[in-house]
Amino acid sequence: MISSNTPNPWQKFQPNRKRRKTARLRLFLVALLVLGLTTWGTMHFFPDMSGVFTDMTRFFKQEPSPPPEAPTAPLFSKPITREQVKNILPLSLLGNPAPGPLTRVLGQETLTFKTGLNPGLQQFILDEIKKLKTLTRAKPEIIAMVAMAPDTGKILAMAGYDRTLPDINPCISHGYPAASIFKIITASAVLEHHLMGPDTPLFFNGGKYTLYKRQLKEVKNKYTSTTTLEKAFSQSINPVFGKLGTHELGPEKLKTQARQFGFNQELMADFHGYSGSMTVTEKPYQWAEVASGFNKTTIISPLFGAMITATLLNQGNVPVPYLVESISNHEGGIIYKCPTPAPRQAVSTATASSIMQMMTHTISTGTARKAFRHYKKDAILTRLIMGGKTGSLYNRDHTIKLDWFTGFAREKNGFQQIVVAVLVGHGEYIGTRAGTFAKKIFQTYFGDYFTSTKK
Repeated sequence: MISSNTPNPWQKFQPNRKRRKTARLRLFLVALLVLGLTTWGTMHFFPDMSGVFTDMTRFFKQEPSPPPEAPTAPLFSKPITREQVKNILPLSLLGNPAPGPLTRVLGQETLTFKTGLNPGLQQFILDEIKKLKTLTRAKPEIIAMVAMAPDTGKILAMAGYDRTLPDINPCISHGYPAASIFKIITASAVLEHHLMGPDTPLFFNGGKYTLYKRQLKEVKNKYTSTTTLEKAFSQSINPVFGKLGTHELGPEKLKTQARQFGFNQELMADFHGYSGSMTVTEKPYQWAEVASGFNKTTIISPLFGAMITATLLNQGNVPVPYLVESISNHEGGIIYKCPTPAPRQAVSTATASSIMQMMTHTISTGTARKAFRHYKKDAILTRLIMGGKTGSLYNRDHTIKLDWFTGFAREKNGFQQIVVAVLVGHGEYIGTRAGTFAKKIFQTYFGDYFTSTKK
């Protein structure tokens, strides 16, 4: 008989259940650790296999796989707008571009920009600027030259530099005092409101190019000079235009006419640029300053100066300037073509024609006659009708004399025409005048044109 205190020999040979559970738990944890390390290592060192484990996890969770993504359309495969063009233009096109198509790489897409620049004229302007930079005396502080087709707004040539602002294109990115260029706006307002005609007699006292308050008084004495609106325009007589602003037009007519031409409005173009701005206060003398251009608060870009003249040649309709004619993607597909915007009229056709006639006298007998001296003997210029408006004014520090010319040239016996705007900022020494550069542009452009057409 076995005592109850003696260990049961059968129990000694039975497996311990607690020990077995502990062993199983350890085995499970080790397997889980090995699986985790293997998964991490594979995803880290073999990323292409990561999707396998993701799919396995999704399978055990019994989650449905997401639908395959639809293939995305290639970038720039659809037509783009003019507003979109503004944000993708090559920076070189907004500087001093060389003639010919330009390309820009955006991601995996290569876009080709076809411009409207005239190769010969653009190269001529670039060469002129290159020569100016080599001067040791009479080197301009500022130079900007713009040429445009007035009926379409196509920019034919554009280049320049500003030594104080080297990172900008002075043709489009900055405003400079408009000086007497604003007389175009004043004369247009006078004609539009039928206040007088080009041959209406007008009177003034004192110098032509000063503007004192006493010169704005309506007095006639033995010192009074007699002129006409046409002569006052071509000779840029400040007191006459000052009196027109104070006594005939007033602030509202000045503001309205300026806005019709595009002042104080965003520049409508296929690039970001500056137009023009002006301010009219409640002081009559300030109206005279604005009307005559004898102030530094009315400012324009050279491009806008060209647009003002182009408006006149375009029968009073404001053109929309553009650089890009078309854009194509890497496959050769056209994704942009320059649109033809609806015209916006600034002045009547009759007013535009009258101002153009007044501008011809600026060249023949007015302030630009020296720059265009002997033009009737020039084989090219004698075949053209030319007109313009000059302006000059010192900057605020009186260190730079701004010299303006905006004008046009058109065939006498044809339809070809061009408008230009030139700004020269003279430093210590007066160099080549703006009107002279304009004459060179006319000679270059029409010289190439007459040669190509064998006229």
